[in-house]
Amino acid sequence: MTKEKNTPEVQQEETKASKTLQLGSLKVNKTVAYSVLGVVLAAGIFVCIKYFYLNPKADKAQTMIAKTLEQKPELEQALYSALQEVQAAEQAAVNPTDSTAAGVEDTLKVKLEAYKKVAAEVYNKALKGDGKNPGLLKIAEESSTAAGNIACAEAGICYFKMGNYKEAIKYLEQFSPQGDQSVSPQYIAALANCYAADKQLDKAVDTFKKAAKEASNPTFSPLYLHEAGKLLESQNKNEEALALYEQIKSEYPTSTLVVTQMGPNGLTSQIEQDITRVSK
Repeated sequence: MTKEKNTPEVQQEETKASKTLQLGSLKVNKTVAYSVLGVVLAAGIFVCIKYFYLNPKADKAQTMIAKTLEQKPELEQALYSALQEVQAAEQAAVNPTDSTAAGVEDTLKVKLEAYKKVAAEVYNKALKGDGKNPGLLKIAEESSTAAGNIACAEAGICYFKMGNYKEAIKYLEQFSPQGDQSVSPQYIAALANCYAADKQLDKAVDTFKKAAKEASNPTFSPLYLHEAGKLLESQNKNEEALALYEQIKSEYPTSTLVVTQMGPNGLTSQIEQDITRVSK
């Protein structure tokens, strides 16, 4: 029996065969076949995750936040009513009449305490729910969904209004901007306010600048840049503040900060007053 020689032609055929996958009568390159199979499997996994896991989660979160936000007008009305009573008590303290002079300070104190109590109840209800509907904290657990993303931001704002700046920052930092020029920049600016309240002024300045860039419009951008400028002034960084004020003046000439109006000293604008002040 003659042993077949291991010629280059034979080696080439063996190599080719090792790289070939037999599919019935069809021969396919193994590398190509496995690559296609990998793509198909990845696509299948994505479809399964999207339609059988992520979409149901997103739908559930959307329903939850819709129910939670339905309560918002009612909660805001309760807060507004309490605030009106405080304002009336403050007005009586500033301009007391014969009927209100006695005990006006005590009345104001009582109204303020009542307002704080109502505010605490309103924000806690928004955060934790009412037993029937979930609160923002529960919905925020689904932060990978659009509803959960919004819930993170709204929870942060509630904590900010309660004076809990650390928790406010924690939740607002979880918010992912959505590329819009109104809602997302407002949430970013809310985070900037939280940083400022927490004395993290450099972060606050940078975040207001980020909000201005995200907004990219003559309505909100100059306002956010102006807030950043005021924070820089508070740190005696007048040159940096001046640069922002001049940016507002040159890039947003239609802003209410830039438009000239009649003031006590004649025609002027807010931004011109700012520029003059920090240039001294």
